[in-house]
Amino acid sequence: MKILEVKAKTALNRSGMVELDYAFNAYLGCMHGCRYCYAADMTPGESAATWGDAVRIRTNIIDVLREEMKGRRRGLVGVSTITDPYQPVEARYMLSRQAIDLLLNGGFRVSVQTKSPLVLRDLDIFRDRKGLDVGVSLATPHTEISRLIDSKSPLPEARMRTLRVLSENGIKTWLFLGPIIPGINDSNESLETLISLASDLKIRVIYDLLNQYNGARSMLSSSLGSSWESEARSINRRLWWQETEAKITGLAREYQVDCNSEASELKAETNILYKPLY
Repeated sequence: MKILEVKAKTALNRSGMVELDYAFNAYLGCMHGCRYCYAADMTPGESAATWGDAVRIRTNIIDVLREEMKGRRRGLVGVSTITDPYQPVEARYMLSRQAIDLLLNGGFRVSVQTKSPLVLRDLDIFRDRKGLDVGVSLATPHTEISRLIDSKSPLPEARMRTLRVLSENGIKTWLFLGPIIPGINDSNESLETLISLASDLKIRVIYDLLNQYNGARSMLSSSLGSSWESEARSINRRLWWQETEAKITGLAREYQVDCNSEASELKAETNILYKPLY
């Protein structure tokens, strides 16, 4: 693993995710190196062949952020969108912690998404803060599957415990269920385990299917084998997703879980912020 310290030119960038106003990424590259990650196709200098092997630390980004905040319209900032804000290097550099505190104090709303229990370190700056939510990503509850598709990430059990601790501390918490991969983590049992967990914790679920970026497809084929890629190519993807989404929404109704797809997240977030009067 190469750790490189670099300088940031910008801190708040327009996000490609419609529900976010801005994206903040203190790090480029990710030590988790998940085999399905779209960021391998979006991070400068990275490729599927090297994804997870290097992380660039944007050492001056807090100073850049502080200056940029002065002239920016307040809005929702995603921390982070092409990396994990609580990957292991955050334990030393604490850039995500500083940015979240600075943004909240400056009147921005902040949405955090991570796979790491390290996020619990920052409960002291999360408690009783309006405009903050924290999501934990889980593609599967099963260790053996996780070791195939996101082997450098914290184990599913650790992420589930993280969700529980966040929720118990009164943090607005959500579960990102995904990416859902044909033939890998789309079984009824896998989906029900995670929906049931969300029901127990009384938290939201946002789900999404695997995005077919070249890097992610290449990395998954390397991890899962050519037979998986052949089978994945042979399915009717549209029909598979219709059936899988029906499973998820059916389970959400059964367990009384607030659940929506990533594609409908803007509508869901808008409804949460501006509920109709009647």
